[in-house]
Amino acid sequence: MKTVLTLLAVISHFYCTSCTTEQTGSEASNTEASDTKDSTPDTIVVLFKNKPDIDNYFYHTEKMWLRNDRLVSLYWGVEQEQIEMKPGLLPEPLVLPLKEKYLVLRHQTNYLDYNDYLLQKGDSVQIEYRQGRPHLTVLNRQVRSYDLGIEQLVRDHFQCGQYSSMGSYLGANHFSAKGLLSSKAMIAENSRLTLEQIIERNNRLLPPLKKALYPDALAYLQKEDELLDSLRALDQMSEVPYRYHKNKVQQLRHYINIETDQVPEPQVGTLLRNYQVNAYGYPEPYHRELIEAVAEKYIVQKAAYKEIEDGTNRDRKEVFAQLSTSSLFGEQDRNRLLAREVRRIRHYYSHEDFLSYLAQFEQQVRDTLLTRQLREEFALDLDSSRQETGSVVLADLKGNRLTLDELKQRHKGKVIYLDFWASWCAPCRAAMPASASLREGLKDKPVVFVYLSIDGSPKPWQVASAKEKLDTYSENYLVVNAKASDFLKKQKVNTIPRYMIFDKTGRLTYANAPRVESGETGLLLTQLAAKP
Repeated sequence: MKTVLTLLAVISHFYCTSCTTEQTGSEASNTEASDTKDSTPDTIVVLFKNKPDIDNYFYHTEKMWLRNDRLVSLYWGVEQEQIEMKPGLLPEPLVLPLKEKYLVLRHQTNYLDYNDYLLQKGDSVQIEYRQGRPHLTVLNRQVRSYDLGIEQLVRDHFQCGQYSSMGSYLGANHFSAKGLLSSKAMIAENSRLTLEQIIERNNRLLPPLKKALYPDALAYLQKEDELLDSLRALDQMSEVPYRYHKNKVQQLRHYINIETDQVPEPQVGTLLRNYQVNAYGYPEPYHRELIEAVAEKYIVQKAAYKEIEDGTNRDRKEVFAQLSTSSLFGEQDRNRLLAREVRRIRHYYSHEDFLSYLAQFEQQVRDTLLTRQLREEFALDLDSSRQETGSVVLADLKGNRLTLDELKQRHKGKVIYLDFWASWCAPCRAAMPASASLREGLKDKPVVFVYLSIDGSPKPWQVASAKEKLDTYSENYLVVNAKASDFLKKQKVNTIPRYMIFDKTGRLTYANAPRVESGETGLLLTQLAAKP
């Protein structure tokens, strides 16, 4: 440890003595978890020792702020998932099935900065929050002193202020918005401009700000690079975490160099086309972010304006066409970007447009795995039952189909408590523990709880079902024709959470039943169950 501290002193010529530091390497030591849940060889288990105390706010003005509750992001293969941490609550343990060898757990340390932890399949880890920071400990294996938390070490020894130089660069849009919202002249100007003019003006203001932040961000990356090499030479970091973070620094350096026009466009294409996937099998979120930034700079921002409220307001069909012929990207990267555009066309354009561009995608892309994944993701859009109006068509987790009328017939003689929810509905998800408790309390009565998700695709529903422990519950379904069903239109099921009660004969007796957390719900269901 003394050697490492000496090293830090040598290379910290812009070290700020007013910053408080602590021993980041202590995160790697083995300690006893407050709760235990063993992983299996094909999972990673994440335990939380206490409640998060991260400063996850960004203030644009004294009264205007943003809060990021998605404190944890997970990356594996080409997949990504964000985990929302409910304020003031101890997070539930995460049990993460994993086919790949490695997973990256990214934890925010404030609104803009984060730590990346490279975990292995079979790991059990614990996160403890101390003084506004996450500290991760691997419980099942020995790790070297600086395999974990290297970003925090860099920030502690080379940075002062609320955000790091790199975090500030990547979050430049927030600082730009802060300046706009603090300027009375800009606010007054907004009333005279169209939305297109406002977006164009804001886009013009961002590049100069990024160029101003560039030197400090580049110096920050240089310091991290030097520190990584030194820690590896001292055997304080293992090979794979070292390679992951070296790759991260390289990709971020490319990112800021390209965005600030340090690299000519022809060289950008050469750099991206020559990129080789790492030999270790760890995820590469930074390369994904790099190609998306390149696409934004050279293609998206040059597309025609179209008011679709996706944050960029560009014609995504034109973006798809330009990507199809662009020489900037290698085949795999271009395919991923095209898949992203198909998703956006599905969301912002007509169903006919979506089908047309999905067909174009399948004609252009030779990656059968990617096309299959896309078809699975869009299963509902491609399902002929999605246009069914005369019934509510349901699918279970195994793909079996039935209608709501058939379900009512199956449970004739029982009271049905219908719960409409979705993976993206925070109040719906927050009510699930109360629902499970009430369901358990009424298990000996002729009452059945039925969960109907109105998610637009199967995968988010499947993932949320597992997290809410509905994957092993038989009466959990995805509504196939949520937008077309006459029954759902008549009952105005367009806001959730929403609850209904059907009596023992299958008659809808409460179209707007009390919420599951309500104290009257259990009593009402008990009374209905007692009736003949």
